[in-house]
Amino acid sequence: MFRATVLGTLLLTLVSVARGLTGAVWYAAAPPAGSDSNPGTEAEPFGSIQKGIEAAAHGDTIIVAEGTYFENIKFNGKNVVLRSTDPTDRAVVEKTVINGSGAGSVVTFDGTEDEACAIAGFTIRSGGGSHGGGICGGTPARRTRATIQNNEITDSWARDCGGAVACCDGKISNNSIRRNSAEEGGGLAYCDGAIHNNTIEDNHAWGSGGGLAHCHGVIQNNVITLNEAEDGDGGGLYECDGTIKNNAIRGNWAWLLEGMGAPPDAMRTKALGTGRASAKLVPGKPLRPFGCGAGLSNCDGAILCNLIQENWAIDSGGGLSFCNGPIQSNLIAGNRAHGDGAGLHECSGIIQNNTIAENRSSRSNGGLYQCLGVIRNCIVWGNEGTDKRQLVNSGEPSYSCIQGWTAAGNNIAADPSFVAVGNWDDNQTPGNPWDDIWVEGDYRLGCGSPCIDAGDNSLVSLPGLDMDGNPRIWRGKDSWTVDMGAYEYGSFPFEITEVLETGVVALTWNSRQGDTYTVQSCPDLLNGVWDDEAIVASQGESTTWTDHNLSSSRKFYRIELRDYPLM
Repeated sequence: MFRATVLGTLLLTLVSVARGLTGAVWYAAAPPAGSDSNPGTEAEPFGSIQKGIEAAAHGDTIIVAEGTYFENIKFNGKNVVLRSTDPTDRAVVEKTVINGSGAGSVVTFDGTEDEACAIAGFTIRSGGGSHGGGICGGTPARRTRATIQNNEITDSWARDCGGAVACCDGKISNNSIRRNSAEEGGGLAYCDGAIHNNTIEDNHAWGSGGGLAHCHGVIQNNVITLNEAEDGDGGGLYECDGTIKNNAIRGNWAWLLEGMGAPPDAMRTKALGTGRASAKLVPGKPLRPFGCGAGLSNCDGAILCNLIQENWAIDSGGGLSFCNGPIQSNLIAGNRAHGDGAGLHECSGIIQNNTIAENRSSRSNGGLYQCLGVIRNCIVWGNEGTDKRQLVNSGEPSYSCIQGWTAAGNNIAADPSFVAVGNWDDNQTPGNPWDDIWVEGDYRLGCGSPCIDAGDNSLVSLPGLDMDGNPRIWRGKDSWTVDMGAYEYGSFPFEITEVLETGVVALTWNSRQGDTYTVQSCPDLLNGVWDDEAIVASQGESTTWTDHNLSSSRKFYRIELRDYPLM
C-alpha cells in the first residue's frame, strides 16, 4: 500500500488518537440523587466521587454529575479516568465542584499513575496542605504522570509550594488556575510535563514564582497574568528551565514586603483593572533582598516568541532577570522596574531577534543591563531611565537597531518605524509612577522600516518562526535576509492544509499570489535523496499539486518557496 508523508520546515502535523471507553464505567451524583449504597450505575449512581474511585479498576472511567462534592479525593495509584459529564463545556465544569473545605489537598495522586490516568472537567477549590493545595501529584521524588485537563483550579493554598498544583509531570492543559497561593509557585510548582493552553492568573507567592516555580517541561500557549511574588523573584515564572514558548506573560509583579515597599492595592487596581490578593505574612519568615524579574526570573531554558509586557518589579528586570538560556523572537515591552534593566537584567544567553521597547526604570536604565551574551538582530528602542543608554554593561550588539547608537559596527540607529508605538499614560496621578497605565502598541514593522532584511542569517540557532508564528526568514524587500526584531515583515503562515490519497496524491497548501514553489520527494529519509517533482506557480490563496507517479511504496514530500534557502 502506498504511504505519503508530508514534510516541511514550517509544517506542524498534529496526530490525535481518539480512544473510546475500554473499561467499566461508573457513575456518581451528589446526594440525594446518589448514594454510596448504590451499585454506581447510571440509573443508581454513587453518592461520592471517592466511592467511584474505590470501585473502579485500572482502565475504568468514573463520570460525575453536576453538583458540589465536599471531598478530598485520592487516586491511590489507579489509572482511571475521572471526568464530569462534559469536560469541554465550561458551564458543566463550573457546576461540577470538588470542594476540599481546607482539610487537605482537594485531589491527591499517589505519584505512580501514568498517562492513562486523567482528571477532567471539574471546578477544584478550597484545598490546603504542604504542597499542591488543589492537586497534589505525589512527592518531589515520585510524581504522577496523569493528565489534568479542562479544570478550574481555584482558591487553594499550600504552605510550601504549588498552591494549585504540585508534583505533576503529566500533561496539564486547558485549565483555568486562579487565586491560589503558596510559599513558592502560587499557581504551579515542580510540574515537569507539558503545560499548555492554560490561564494562570492572579496567583500569589509569599516567596518566588507567583504563577509557576520549578516547572521544567514545555510551557506553551498559556496566559500568565496578574500573578504576584510578594517577597521574592519571578512574579510570572521562577526557575522554570524548560522551553517557554508562545505565552502571554503580562501584568505580573515582584515585590519586597519591607524596605522599598509595594504600592497599595488601590493603585494596582487602577493600573491593571483588577483587584489584587492581600499579602500573606508568614510568622518568623526572614526578609530577602529579592524583587527581580517580574515576568520571568532564573529561567535558563529557551524563551521563544512570548509576549512579555506590563510586568512590574520593585528591584531590577521588569521583564526578565537572571535568565541565561536563548531568548529569541520575544516582544518585551512596557515593563517597569525601580532598578537596573527594566527590560532585561543579567541575562547572559543568546539574545536574538527580540523587540525590546518602551520599558521604564525609575532609577537606572530601561533596556538591557549586564546582559553579557550574544545580542543580535534585536530592536532596542524607546526604553527610559535615569541612565539614557539602551544597553548598559552588556555584550557588544550586532545587526541590531538601537536608539542613540553611535559606535562603529553593523548596527543602525534609524527609527524602526513600528506600526504603532505603545506608551505610558502618565496622567492618572502626576508624580505617582505606580498609577501609570500602559497603552499597548503594535510592534510589527511598517513597510518603510530600515529593519527589514537588515539582520544576519549566520547564527546557527536562528529561530524558525517569528512572534506571530510565521516563517522567520522571508523576502521582505528584495533578499532572503532575516529582519531585525520579533516580527518578520511580509511573512505569512505557509503550511500544508490538505493531503488526499485517491489513487493519486493531491497536496494543497496556503499560498500567496505571485509566488512559485518547488515540490520535492524522497523515498527514504535515512538513505535517499530529494528529487524535484515539479515547479508550481501560485494559484492564489491556496495551491494544489497532484502526484500521478506512485511507483514507489512510500514517498516523503517537501514543499518550499522557490529559491528559499535550505536550513
